[in-house]
Amino acid sequence: MAFKKVGLKEGDVPSGNPDSETWNIAQYFTAFSFAFPLKELDDLEKVARTGAVQLGEDVILDNDSYAKRRVDAVKRYWIVLRQVVGNALFNFKGDDLEALNYVLLQLKLIKKNIWGDLIRTSSKEIDNMQMEIIEEELETYINHLTEYKYQILPLLNKAGLIFRQSENLDLDKIQRSIYDSG
Repeated sequence: MAFKKVGLKEGDVPSGNPDSETWNIAQYFTAFSFAFPLKELDDLEKVARTGAVQLGEDVILDNDSYAKRRVDAVKRYWIVLRQVVGNALFNFKGDDLEALNYVLLQLKLIKKNIWGDLIRTSSKEIDNMQMEIIEEELETYINHLTEYKYQILPLLNKAGLIFRQSENLDLDKIQRSIYDSG
């Protein structure tokens, strides 16, 4: 497949237009590396705290499945948050990079044997075993993890990874262009 070269003026940003020589994947990278995972973190927090994203989802689970689902949400929260921080590191310098590295270090330190810390079994006999969540530990873990998320959000935003940063943002002009286009 050949693409014809389309000249860009100084300051133009190449897009995903197949007629252009260059493809800009920044929008997709930002969505897949930050927007979707941040939404997933919100959902995982709900599952960790309540057992479900939506009301009523938890009523179909037996107690062991409910407990395992909540603990698995804490584990997955840790994984997704670590991925978000890791994906962002290349975009930072100075104090902001130090702040992200600090969060990454804290995430490494908090990763213990989450399963053992959050679940208690009622019996050593497999047939009679029931799982019980250690609520205080689960709350401690999810509170720490959400606090780390809250620490990185302003950094991600400052770098333009959540909202585009611009001093010359004219919302009226944007609204007119949307209205005029269709």
